[in-house]
This record gives sequence, structure tokens and C-alpha cells, in this order.
Amino acid sequence: MNTNDYGKLQNKKSSADSGLYGNGSAYRTVPAMGGAYAANNHPLRNTAQDSYRAPAQPRAAYDSAQYGAAPRQGGYVPVNNGYPQRTTQPLPQDGRAHAAAGHNHRINHNPTAANGSGAKTAVNGNGTKANGNGGSANGGSGNGGKGTGNGNGYGNGNGNGNGNGKKPIKKKTLKQRLIAWLKKALRSVYLFGKTVSAWFKKTFAKFNKLEKPIRIFLASAAGFVLIAVVVIIAVSGTRHQREEAIQAELSMATPVPTIAPTATPEPTPSPTPEIRIEKGAEGEDVMALQKRLMELGYLAIDEPTSYFGHATKEAVKLFQRQHELQQDGICGNETITMIYAEDAKPYVMTEGTEGDDIKSFQEQLVELGYLEDNQVTGYYGTDTVEAVTKFQNRNHLTKDGKAGEQTLEAINSPDARVSYTKEQEIVKEKKKQAALARASSAEGRIDKLINAARKQLGDTYILGKSGPDSFDCSGLVVYCLRQANVYTRRLNAAGLSKTTSWTKISDLDDVKRGDLLFFKSDDSSTIGHVGIYIGGGEMIDASSANGKVVRRGAKTSYWRRNFVVARRPIE
Repeated sequence: MNTNDYGKLQNKKSSADSGLYGNGSAYRTVPAMGGAYAANNHPLRNTAQDSYRAPAQPRAAYDSAQYGAAPRQGGYVPVNNGYPQRTTQPLPQDGRAHAAAGHNHRINHNPTAANGSGAKTAVNGNGTKANGNGGSANGGSGNGGKGTGNGNGYGNGNGNGNGNGKKPIKKKTLKQRLIAWLKKALRSVYLFGKTVSAWFKKTFAKFNKLEKPIRIFLASAAGFVLIAVVVIIAVSGTRHQREEAIQAELSMATPVPTIAPTATPEPTPSPTPEIRIEKGAEGEDVMALQKRLMELGYLAIDEPTSYFGHATKEAVKLFQRQHELQQDGICGNETITMIYAEDAKPYVMTEGTEGDDIKSFQEQLVELGYLEDNQVTGYYGTDTVEAVTKFQNRNHLTKDGKAGEQTLEAINSPDARVSYTKEQEIVKEKKKQAALARASSAEGRIDKLINAARKQLGDTYILGKSGPDSFDCSGLVVYCLRQANVYTRRLNAAGLSKTTSWTKISDLDDVKRGDLLFFKSDDSSTIGHVGIYIGGGEMIDASSANGKVVRRGAKTSYWRRNFVVARRPIE
């Protein structure tokens, strides 16, 4: 309402002077903080309320008073000027609103004018006042802070004011949104890191409470898993790189141009010549074949020859059996390819195989007391597997029932442990042979040894055989020693060379009649051949290369080069 327009207040003069509204209702004047309250003196509580009221002021004094200079309606004047008054700036002509400081407040009931009605509410609690003002006849609008105010214009126009106390939302720029998002992301990362750190601290605290052996075990397991993961990743990466390199090479390969067909017929390519090496063949290829078979253990070590004999044929059949080929003893394309392959299998005996070598192996198990005589069949079946397993258990080997390299070496050792039931029989046999040996002179026993060897000249060589009609090198020696009353188990050449009860001779020129000579090959340092020295620089031995028992020189360049040791079984 315009404070300079008093024309419309004529009807309110009587209200201001008498304390009554124009409609006859009364209103109360709230005393201002001052007077007795300013000096901390309390008014008498039994004093009538009207005694605190000041007489009404004349209209002229009200109109001439400066706004805010003194309390309206004649309130008490504050002692010592009371609280300082806040200077209020005049508002525009369309309306004026102010808020009294401190505890001053005013409550206006609804006055009603004769020309129309208007309502104005002023709320003074926190120093905020909402006013609604109407200006011209066309209407007016008013805005407030907290609260609402409505004002009606005079005449035919109405003005309404509204305020919700909220500032309008400003639209953020792209930069501000990015900064807000970045702060939110960084805070999320920080909270996540804090959570993970707390979890690790809690886990380590529990880990440290465990006993030391458990901690060591868990740490070792974790380290092993970590190393395994790293190795797997490294291998996978290497393999992936290798595949990519191969694909790159293939993609870079120049395509072969397609040749247009012509009327001229193309010549038929010549077939690949078939390889066929069999018994009776001679040549350098036979010598190379024998050396390879000796290296793999299918042919006993010997001075190789250029002749493909019976022993070579049997060795080829053993190789074909091991590699599941047709066992015909003929070296065709497939057999030759596999013999010279890098992954060719060495000689072993396994369950399901059959042959003379299996029968000789079973006879060794009978000697050791792990198999019965009626179980010697030449077939490696369940009985043989069980016997081999018992032997492996007693001799502290891996129990798999297979006659592999280690098992064969142990069986052919003079120190192999026999079964408990066989020990007494062996003791009795040794005593018997010793008694017979004492009945003859050493020279006589050596003659028996050499004569027995001479009688076998020309007999067939077969791997694993020990007489009476076919032999391998060690089988011939064992057979002849027993004829001369020298006890020994059935051993191979390497096993016989380790019999420490026989005198050892290290120089080939120091050997005598009846001594046993042990040799290696040019391609191996393992002892694989044995012969009986008969004097005059000669020996009798079962030759795998020649395929029979032969008499030949023992001090040639080949034998001197491969001589290892000699043993003297008769003295």
C-alpha cells in the first residue's frame, strides 16, 4: 500500500483512535520491548493490563512521525533507547515491506474497507516479511521471500503476489558437469580403495593369528598358484605369438599361378622306390642298420658287419613288435622310417608281448624265486606282471609290473635280492658247485670251460637264449661256466662284469686262458658284449652281427678300442 495515500484511510481513523476496526471488532496493541524490561525491572504481575497501555496518539502525530522512529499506538519508549533500530530503505511506489529486528512483531487482523476488501499478512519471526501489493486499476503483482501475500488493487483491477522462497535452478555448463562427474568418480575410487584396504588388513590380521606351519603352507600354495598362472599366461602368449607369426608367413606367401590345361598329356610321376632290406642282404646300409638296432637295445652289442643275418632279422622283429608293426623281420619303408626316427622306442618288455626273449626273462624270474617253472610260457601275462611287481617291491623299485630299463638292470645284477624261499636253495647250490670245483684243478676247469665253448661253435644266435642249441653272448658264457662248476645266475654281459668275487683285469694284454672279456661299442659306453678268451689272441663268443657262435681275434683294433674290463672266474 502506498504510504503517502491517506485518502482511503478515513474509515480507519476512528479505528486508530478508538482501538476498534471499522466493522466493530477490537484489536490489541502489543507493547514494544523497552521501558521496565530494558532496565531488567519486571512490571507488577497483579497490575491491570490496561495500565501498561499508553494513551492513543492523535492522528497528526501519527502522520508526522518518521517511519520506524517510535512504536506505533503509543507503546512504551525504551529506556536508554533500548535496542538500536534498523534503518529501512524506502521501497518503490507500488508497495513497501519491512521486517522489524529483534523480537518486535505486528499482527494485523483482517480489516475490511467499504470499497472492497484487501488482505495483507506480515509475518515477523526470523526477520522475513511477505507483502502482496496491488498497483493500478489494471492489477499488480508482488513477490515475497518465504510465505505468500495477496493484494487487491482499488477500482476494477486486482493484483496478486506469490513467493515460494526458492532460488531458480541455474543450468550448469558442460565444464561444470564434467568436473562434478570427475569428483564423483574419484570419490567412488577412493571409497573402493578404502574398502579393499580394510579387507586386506583384516585378512592379514587373521593370517598372522594362524600357526606358523599353516602360514608357511598357505604362503607356499599361493606362491605355487601364482607361478603356475604366470607360466600358463607366458606359454599361452608365446603360443599365440607363434600362431600369429605362422599366419603372417602364410598370408605373405606368393600364390602359385594356375597353369591352364593343355592338350599335351603330362608325364606320369615315377613311383617312390620301395625300400626293402631283409635277410641275406649285404652293404653299408646293413651295417648302419645293425648299429642303430644295437643303440636301441634290440641287438646285442657287437662289431657290426655288412651282412643281414638271422640275428639282425630277429632284432628287426623285436622292434616291429614294440612299435605294433607287422613282425616279418623285413625293413620296408615304414619300418626303416621308424627305426631312424628320433622318437623311436628303446627295447623293453611289457604286458601282452610274446617271444623267446620273454621266455628267457621268465626263466630269470624262476631263478630269483618270483615265478614257478610251470609259468614259463613265453607270454608276458598277469603271472609275469605279478612276479615283476614282487621283484620291484623287494628291490625298492617303482612297482608298475613292467620290465623297463631299471628293472632289467636290477634283474641282471649279481646283487639282486632273491625271494625269501629261494635264498636257501641258492646257498645249497653254491656249496655243491664249490665242492665239485675242489675236486678238480684250476687248469682242468679252464679246459672244461673252453671245450664247452668250442662245442657250441656255429650255434644260432638268439637274443636271450642260453643253450643248449642257441645262445646270445652272455647265455653262452653262463652255459660254459656251469660246465666248469662255476656257479652264477643267468645275467647279461653288464651283470657278469660286476661280479666282484672274480679277479678284475684292466689291461687286455694281461688276460689269460679262461678269462672273460667285456666290451662296449663305438656308440655307447655301456658294456654290451662278452667273450671267452682261449689264448693266442682269440676268443669264442656268440656274435649278433654274424648270427652264430664264432671264433675270432680278440685283440684287433676294434676290440682294443672298445675293451672295458676282464674277469677271471677260475683261479
